[in-house]
Amino acid sequence: MHGLFIPAVSVLALRRGRLLTLRRSPAEEKAPGAWEVISGRIEPGEQPLEAAAREAREESGFDLRLDHRPIAAYRGEIAGSDMLVVAYRAEAPDGEPRLSEEHDAWDFVTLAEFAARCPFPRLVGVAAAAFETERAHLLVWEFRPAAGREAAFEAAYGAEGDWARLFRNDPEYLGTDLLRSAGGRYLTIDRWRSHAAFAAFRKRHGEAYAALDRRMEALTAHEAAIGTFDV
Repeated sequence: MHGLFIPAVSVLALRRGRLLTLRRSPAEEKAPGAWEVISGRIEPGEQPLEAAAREAREESGFDLRLDHRPIAAYRGEIAGSDMLVVAYRAEAPDGEPRLSEEHDAWDFVTLAEFAARCPFPRLVGVAAAAFETERAHLLVWEFRPAAGREAAFEAAYGAEGDWARLFRNDPEYLGTDLLRSAGGRYLTIDRWRSHAAFAAFRKRHGEAYAALDRRMEALTAHEAAIGTFDV
């Protein structure tokens, strides 16, 4: 007869189609050297989503944008103990993670690369589910900054800029990429769960959107909508 399950969470943090993986330190008693994802036990009094956010900060240093809905719940086992693991998907920001003492290496990998290095088959299956949900609706714009305002434009339109901070009021927003050509042409790619999600955001935050748009006019000499794409 089985004893009680240990409640735990795992976090599948993706960045541009690649999964954040962590290698357990050789000093760890349980599964030393194994490649895994952000994970840990749920502390007494914690909700699973709260535990996922805490473990992400502790093991990666990232304040992740977590999907509020779990993508899976599965039975795990470590050192002979049964675990019930609730898995969440998240968007990883740019930059390098700051590891805790539990891990000694990190990497962003494809699903195939993760399957080749992870010794936990159920976790590989959950990772596949996380990749499967990474469908997005893209809004693409072209810009030319006003003369001498390139740095201010990049700060406002980049992944951590004014637009991104406004969009993050909505959990359906997935992130922004800012691309620059050698000729000074820029593209912004805003990623949302769906066109309906973006439309609902515009309806709820129309005044703030319009106010920011007016404030940004001084930064741009040209802007044009390229189109919307589902990927």
